[in-house]
Amino acid sequence: MVGIEKRLSEAIAYAVSKGVAVVAASGNTALPLCLDPAFTRDVICVVGTDRQELKGWYSHFGLKPDLKIVSAPGGAGLINCDDNVWSSVPRGTGTGTCGQGDYDAVAGTSMASPHVAGVAALLAAQGRSVPDIYNAILRTARTPFVPGPPRGVYTPVYGYGIVDAAAAVAASVSAPEPGSYAPLVGRVPMTTVA
Repeated sequence: MVGIEKRLSEAIAYAVSKGVAVVAASGNTALPLCLDPAFTRDVICVVGTDRQELKGWYSHFGLKPDLKIVSAPGGAGLINCDDNVWSSVPRGTGTGTCGQGDYDAVAGTSMASPHVAGVAALLAAQGRSVPDIYNAILRTARTPFVPGPPRGVYTPVYGYGIVDAAAAVAASVSAPEPGSYAPLVGRVPMTTVA
């Protein structure tokens, strides 16, 4: 399902109306669209990247109508454990290959989305509104493999780029018009598709 589950959309709209920034994993079957809940309007969809900043082979692409999409480290999903994200797991359930009892190396967009949710929490702690949280995350995301200052530039592979916590919390608070986000490049507002 992509954005058509009414109860899910209503729950997300309610959360956003109460000041909650909603962040969700794009999905792990390499499809071209973010899946629900990430596809739903007013949710930041998170694409997974590996340690070389390439889109993870498993990750969905960053496509959805409102273009609220960024990337974050989600691991490679390959054989080398250290190319994945180390995570705590229920006591004693770490796998024999990578596990260390209470930890394991895993990959996926569910490993990537907490990076973005953490940045959203830092911005909320600064007293920012949900639109400003989204704006700061999207316009300060770093475009991989592009030297220089390009930030907040949308691509269908990475969304607006790889989330950058330091840049997001340092960004000035600017209140864009609802439904628009102002990328730093050229400071030209980009209106999202409704």
